Amino acid sequence: RIAARMLYARRSLLLALAVGSHAEFDACGRPAGSWLGIDQGLGKSEAKAVAVANGNVYVSFHSHGVAHFAAKYADGTTFGETENHTNTGVDGLNHAGTHDTQTFGESGPSALDKYVHGVEGIIAKIGTGTAPSVFEFYSMESGPVVAGDFKQEPQIKFGASAATADGMLYSTGYFKGNLSAPIKGSPTPTVLSTYTSGKNGEGFVVKIDTSDMSGSWAVLPNRIGCAEGDKDCEKCEMRRIATDSEGAVYVTMEAGKKEHFDGTLMKLASATGEVVWKHTYPALAKGKGDGMMGLATIGTDIYLGGWVQHKDGEDTFGSGALAVPAERQGEITGFLSKYNKLGEIQSTTLIGESVMNLKEVGGSIYAIGHNSIAGGEGPCALTGEYGGFLAKFNADGVCQWAKDTAQLNYIEADASFIYAVGDTKELESFDLSADVTLQPNGDEDDLLIVKFKLSDGAGVWGVTRGGTGDERVEGIAMNGANLVLVGRTASDQLDNGNLRLKNLQHHAAEAGKDTRPLNSGEKTMFVMELGADVVPSCLTVGSGANECTDAADSSEGKTIAAGKCYIDGVCHANDAPNPSQPCFKCEAGVDQTKWPAEFDSVNYCFIDGNCRSEGDRAPAFSKYNQASVCEACQPSVKADGYSLVAGHFHDRDFAIAETERCSKGCKGEYNQISAYGVVFEMQSNGCQVMPDMVPTVTVTVDASAATLSAGQKVAKAIKAVSEATATNEGVGRAWVHYHGDSSSCTKTALGGQHEMCENTPSASADATAAAFETVLYYGQAMARVKVQQ
Repeated sequence: RIAARMLYARRSLLLALAVGSHAEFDACGRPAGSWLGIDQGLGKSEAKAVAVANGNVYVSFHSHGVAHFAAKYADGTTFGETENHTNTGVDGLNHAGTHDTQTFGESGPSALDKYVHGVEGIIAKIGTGTAPSVFEFYSMESGPVVAGDFKQEPQIKFGASAATADGMLYSTGYFKGNLSAPIKGSPTPTVLSTYTSGKNGEGFVVKIDTSDMSGSWAVLPNRIGCAEGDKDCEKCEMRRIATDSEGAVYVTMEAGKKEHFDGTLMKLASATGEVVWKHTYPALAKGKGDGMMGLATIGTDIYLGGWVQHKDGEDTFGSGALAVPAERQGEITGFLSKYNKLGEIQSTTLIGESVMNLKEVGGSIYAIGHNSIAGGEGPCALTGEYGGFLAKFNADGVCQWAKDTAQLNYIEADASFIYAVGDTKELESFDLSADVTLQPNGDEDDLLIVKFKLSDGAGVWGVTRGGTGDERVEGIAMNGANLVLVGRTASDQLDNGNLRLKNLQHHAAEAGKDTRPLNSGEKTMFVMELGADVVPSCLTVGSGANECTDAADSSEGKTIAAGKCYIDGVCHANDAPNPSQPCFKCEAGVDQTKWPAEFDSVNYCFIDGNCRSEGDRAPAFSKYNQASVCEACQPSVKADGYSLVAGHFHDRDFAIAETERCSKGCKGEYNQISAYGVVFEMQSNGCQVMPDMVPTVTVTVDASAATLSAGQKVAKAIKAVSEATATNEGVGRAWVHYHGDSSSCTKTALGGQHEMCENTPSASADATAAAFETVLYYGQAMARVKVQQ
């Protein structure tokens, strides 16, 4: 076994609390999985918004292909196809099947050619419980715009949604092309179109009656008083939506050109979707470094949150000059503004660097945001230590308390607890407080979920959810006391506490292939619901206040059962693998609270911070390449990198004399031909490496080589090569200057391949090629080719 040099040298979930003291995150209970669903069909889908009303979950997602929803429930019930991709009703032509086959949609475009068949925006009504009692949908079709030589690809993406107690659902989004929205009582759908004079999209709002999932209206709010060609109409994206106690609808949006987006808050009439009033703030939108991301209501008052960059004394919102703290002068500042139902500004409060989302509970506003700078006063003072904050405001918009926590983006709450969710974004760890650090499941993006007490913001628990690949959360909602999350995944499987569901799209994409990327297949939508907090089965907890601390007195803390590991809030049997990194296994006899530092080097390789199974081929280095056919994980040969497979060889004879220098687009061939006559296919698999050379000369290497820039190294090499001749073994000298002596130098570890000599122009060129995903990679850097030819 070999010690891992990356990921698991980090700490696991730490609860370093003093015995006898009460601190945050000291409860042992963790959320059990209530249910978990994934689109198992064919093509791309992504859930962008979720709302809950009358016991049903409404998921707004877009689908390009055939969508087939499958779910697994805590009682073992399954819905749809969870094991075999060929049984999902996928025929590649349409949304084949009915509700009985658990396939979204009964008609409409869905083949993978967007220009021919378009894209669908779907709002799915999913009943919850031990098995879905309701499964209905509302579908909008986005088709292409073709006008002469102008051709615009169809696109639709939802932004946010809100449901009311009377069963009305409002969803916002963004589309390109033509958007067809079926309306109840109308023989023809409402067709919304983007202008044909440009390639930008438009923002829309649609109202759905959930009793029969019929459309009531669909509008383009930004078109009010806007003529074709006006900058405000060239692009529009809806961000947030909320309703008030009188049923009015409020939305935020960004509109404008690439370098100048204006932020707008507007009120729509619930009966028709007509604009009642709107406030536009120049350059107050995400595209300009500012944003309007939080929206909530108390009664008929509206609360807007986001971030803005302005100077001390400016009156950006019309609520009076704002005093910007000294530490925030010239920087982006978070804000919370209050309006009455007439659109009249009442107050503005500054806090942190950004306000990402808002939630109303019991007549107060709770905000989640980002912050990395110390500031604020009294109970609202922040240190910026953990990258984010949670804050409570009263109905007047005055801060009541604020606390530092991890960087989170979404917030929900019930009568007792606050839930905040974000993405790991490849970060190594998350400090939730001074006592608690939470680790992601692997090197790819995961979901970070944190529970706080509503009364004072004290932390209860923090967990991660996800699989081996990327996950991203796009919306959350409360279903009673349970939190529902939606988003996208590309992992081979997705975990929700005690529930695990295979991603059949991922597995279908890998079928018949020797490589198993962490992310495979198209991005596909997921929905998961967290259940009640349950003390994990491997724990015995005491009755003391610090039930989940490692107290010396077991009556005050937790005891882990023999032969079990308790890591990051989850129980594992001895020798059980980490679900996201299977080469690390529970070693209860060594440490019951951490994954071991050493990985299973008999059956796995550990490359670039991730476990690779024996036989896995080196993956493609960019989106248009194939996996390597001659390099694989072979633990017995090399456990920390890919190695050449026996019986194979690198293609060392691919140098072709060409007179025509083709590149992308030349005769439809995607080739790169160097000035030295070497052809590199864009679809190459990493096995086109020129031959090594055994130097017969020695070259004195400057001791300062490690500190030289790439340009300085090349300059020294060029000088030496320019002085080389046949009589002084110039080719050998050139080789050593560019590449070093591979028999004695220290090698780099680029992409798991220990190949290049450090501090050489060739190593620098290969590193640059990898970073830019050029065709000259896998040992094909121009510096190397120049000497080899």
